[in-house]
Amino acid sequence: MEEARHHPIIIAAPENTQSSAEGTSRSTEPARAVRRQNGVPGETGHPSHSLLDQLRQNLALLSPAERQIGEYVLEYPRQVLRLPTDQLAKEIGVSQGTLSNFSQALGYGGFKAFRLDLAAEVNSPLHLNHAAIARGDTLQDIANKAISANIDALLTTLRSLDSASIERAIDVIQQARRIDLYAIGISASVALDAYNRFLGLGLGVNWLPDIANQIASAALLTSQDVALAFSYAGETRATVKALSLAHQQGATTIAITGNPHSPLARYADIKLVATPREPTVFRRNLRISARISMLGLVDIIYLSLFNSLDDAALEKVESMLQLYTRLDGQQADSDDGSGR
Repeated sequence: MEEARHHPIIIAAPENTQSSAEGTSRSTEPARAVRRQNGVPGETGHPSHSLLDQLRQNLALLSPAERQIGEYVLEYPRQVLRLPTDQLAKEIGVSQGTLSNFSQALGYGGFKAFRLDLAAEVNSPLHLNHAAIARGDTLQDIANKAISANIDALLTTLRSLDSASIERAIDVIQQARRIDLYAIGISASVALDAYNRFLGLGLGVNWLPDIANQIASAALLTSQDVALAFSYAGETRATVKALSLAHQQGATTIAITGNPHSPLARYADIKLVATPREPTVFRRNLRISARISMLGLVDIIYLSLFNSLDDAALEKVESMLQLYTRLDGQQADSDDGSGR
């Protein structure tokens, strides 16, 4: 009864399990069972949840002895892999039978099968940590969770990408007489990146950090122009005001946002949606992964524009790059001279 009560806690039991063959079927299936429960298999490039994350999240549901093992696994995963089973049980202060019960509580046929999955995870060059950053996390925990959230944000944005909207945005940007960029706060860093990218392609792009100037610039647009606004929540009043004014002037308006039903999106002819998962719970408005998602969309647009350049345009871009290189060299010479 104890095993039956515990085994579904973290990993769903395989569909074709009979009581007489339960151990055999589970011992060959645990890795696949984990991936079935937690999403698309890792080999497709989509994230799957970590065995250690699942254990951490469900630790309180285990029996006291099993929880003791789980806490040891979380703190010393490599030690669990290194020690023989009898020594490990002695080190934790439990019996070998309890190690087996612990494994079955997680849906495995035995401790050996559990260790195989643990070894695959611990020795893997990368796994995404889907847990939120919490107070008391170590630097390594924060680094793992932050980078995992950014990777997950890019993959999620990619999976939900509206190719038709992206293609339309690229087309109007290519044809535009002038491109205005609107953003404030954290989103302004994304607008600045877009400005540098588009300027490097020789496009007529305009980025004014002062929001009053952005609104004034919007009032000067025409139907030949494009206005591109950045706001994850899509509720920043100044950015909404600038885009709405550009819309009134007849410019083609584009919004890069996380909310396609926001006030900003209401004035957008083209909506490009970023879908991040923020790595924090105590301050959800930090917009860490939102910025990464929006930058990902900018990179898609930029590289598509670059890929469509003809030979003459490529030569122009190359000339600009050479100019930057010469300016860098002159600046370096000047710095060396001032230091002597």
